Amino acid sequence: MRLHGVTPEYVKEMRELGFDNLTVDQLIQMRIHGVTADYVKKMRAAGVKNISINQMIQLKAQGVDTILFKD
Repeated sequence: MRLHGVTPEYVKEMRELGFDNLTVDQLIQMRIHGVTADYVKKMRAAGVKNISINQMIQLKAQGVDTILFKD
């Protein structure tokens, strides 16, 4: 996990955002694809809410960014 940047702080940030009980694989996939606490917060602010972490990973992997949600 350390190799991919999954730190205790990263896990704590994700828990604070409501992503509890994440698997090791999910945490690694999140880091590989760049799902950060900031990304989650921006997506939520843009209206992307109540989705699973796997869906959030897919959005980031597909290049979906908050720029697509601006007026």
